[in-house]
Amino acid sequence: MKSLSITYISVILALLGGSIKAQLKELQYPVTHTVSQTDTYFGHEIADPYRWLESQQSDETRQWINEQNAFTEKALKSVSRTFTLRERIKTNTEIYYSTPERKGDYYFKVKSATNGKEVAIYYKRNFKNDEWQELFITKGLDVEKGEHISIDKYEVSNDSRYLAYSYDKVGSDWKEIKVADLKTMSNLPDKLVDVKHTSIVWRKNGFYYTRFDPAEGNNRYLNRTEYEKLYYHTLGTPQEKDSLIFRKISNPLNEFEATVSKDERFLIVSDHDPVAKTRAYYYFDFKNPDQKGFLPLFKKSNMLFKFLGSKDREMLFMTTRNDMLSVIKIDPANPMKWIETVRQVDNLVVLDVFYHEEKIYEKCLYNQQEYVVVFDKNGVIEKKIEIPFGSSIEFMGIDESQNQLLLSYESYLHPPVYSAMNMAKFDLKILERIYVNYELSDYVINKAMVKSDTAMVPLLLFHKKNLVLDGNNPVLIKFYGGFGMCHSADFDPGVTAFVESGGVFAYAMIRGGMDKGPYWHKDALLEKRHKSVDDIANCAQYLIDQKYTNPSKIAITGGSHGGLMTALAALNYPNLFAAAIPVVGVYDMLRFEKFTIGSFHVKEFGTVKDSVQFLNLRSLSPLHLIQKGKKYPAMLFMTSDYDDRVPPLHSYKMVAQMQAFASPDKPVLLRVEKNAGHSGSRSYQSYLDETIDFYTFLYDALGLLKK
Repeated sequence: MKSLSITYISVILALLGGSIKAQLKELQYPVTHTVSQTDTYFGHEIADPYRWLESQQSDETRQWINEQNAFTEKALKSVSRTFTLRERIKTNTEIYYSTPERKGDYYFKVKSATNGKEVAIYYKRNFKNDEWQELFITKGLDVEKGEHISIDKYEVSNDSRYLAYSYDKVGSDWKEIKVADLKTMSNLPDKLVDVKHTSIVWRKNGFYYTRFDPAEGNNRYLNRTEYEKLYYHTLGTPQEKDSLIFRKISNPLNEFEATVSKDERFLIVSDHDPVAKTRAYYYFDFKNPDQKGFLPLFKKSNMLFKFLGSKDREMLFMTTRNDMLSVIKIDPANPMKWIETVRQVDNLVVLDVFYHEEKIYEKCLYNQQEYVVVFDKNGVIEKKIEIPFGSSIEFMGIDESQNQLLLSYESYLHPPVYSAMNMAKFDLKILERIYVNYELSDYVINKAMVKSDTAMVPLLLFHKKNLVLDGNNPVLIKFYGGFGMCHSADFDPGVTAFVESGGVFAYAMIRGGMDKGPYWHKDALLEKRHKSVDDIANCAQYLIDQKYTNPSKIAITGGSHGGLMTALAALNYPNLFAAAIPVVGVYDMLRFEKFTIGSFHVKEFGTVKDSVQFLNLRSLSPLHLIQKGKKYPAMLFMTSDYDDRVPPLHSYKMVAQMQAFASPDKPVLLRVEKNAGHSGSRSYQSYLDETIDFYTFLYDALGLLKK
């Protein structure tokens, strides 16, 4: 059994340095100059005085970032002495490992960089009996000062001899791929570059991956990503010798992904048009000597097909039709004559599916409760396994030697529990759990359904069991609400500390996600996006009406799309919130499609090339909603300087405009994580610093630090 000492952030109820608000009277925001820049959209002139901050790597912008970081650090330090660590940080606890995965003959997990040590991959054969051993394969990778290796993906060859892994050094979505020999525990000379968002799919003595044409200089972190190609790399050969397998010259934005059947007979390629939101699928049968090229499986449509497995010539796919998921069997010679084997149960949201030995395992969501549902080959439910409410499931793989399905589950308040399910008897047993030094029974997880126009929004509430509903409890509301993504609960030491200090953590499953099915996503597309913002406001109002809290005690936060929603809620409903912490969000909705992968998302938000959609985008663009002299909540914008998914220029311009227009009694701060990308901190120490800054600002804004 493992024991976990969590990094707690607790509050000493004595203000030793004063509040951030008080410091603003002594500190002046860094000077941000303006330029004369105006764009015209369908007769509407839009000023963009901080356009120069879009040159993210220029010396001028870098100097401005340093000044903003210094200002934020000084403001936060004015209250930081009111925080102390309840327990000394334990750098070797399981919390800083990724969830273990079974791949081939081994279990693998990744440990974050700690105490000056770089990230490391660990492995073992038997989960219960063996000790974790470190693969010293990341030690020889070239790392410059300030950089940290981060492992993105890893896959084992079919004979379990080789491990191919993708990694980056500054948090960018641009990756490199190396290959390790698990017998000699050393890296091969193979090195693949210019890869981004790629899978690694082994077949024979090599693997399939996608890459782009070389992109040089700082513009690689800002320019649109175009002309992806699918390649096959043979071990021991240089990248320039890799075989080009698939490309699409006609559409530069199309994305490709390869899948290989377990018996290595079939190669399936998906061709995704991210703008039109359509996919086409092709296959190659290596056992067919007459097949000279790819043949179509499914022509371009908005239906999703996920290859699950095959037996002889029969293929199994998960697919969507009329917003319902089903599992189908096909003969690739006649792919449209499919046989439906598993049909989606009404109101059951399928999150993940895999196939093994003629059984289908689905991770499902029903009434905001996650389950594992097992179907036989005819679609009959054999078993439904429920996990504790408020927890999320992650499949860890299959251990064929033990005939076990491996999974973990965790919530915001408890770390992962690693379990194994016997695939014959369906009994679930715990392999390993991490114990925390507080009683889980002292806390509760409740669900409320909040009315928002005609919809009922699920709201999960985490707090102490003895919470008094006196209208004065501090509340942190988090959300995402975009791209049809479902809520997933991850153990969070910061949330745990906040709840233990008497706070209420709330997760709002606002429209735009998939928490209630595809219609929940569609109900917030394009001109309906404002419904997501209204959902946030209605959830806050519900907590006020039910005497949980009051506006002076409510903070909101979200990351990526959730960052956009946080900014919009703060600007549209400023009287409901005391603080807002948007993280790596997009805020200039009139220019988002010009950078990196922004053009992929015009089906979600719209495009300024359309006159009607332009008007909608302007109403949803936080940068263009800021009003001079209006009182907004205290705001801390958090971003990373090498984020090439949502470029930090959005945060830079947003903060510059807010600081110019802001009310003097509410701080607007910018925190830029250096040498990091969309996921933020890349080492244990930077994670700790980031977490402390987040909660320092939060506690101060909610008045939890008393004189």
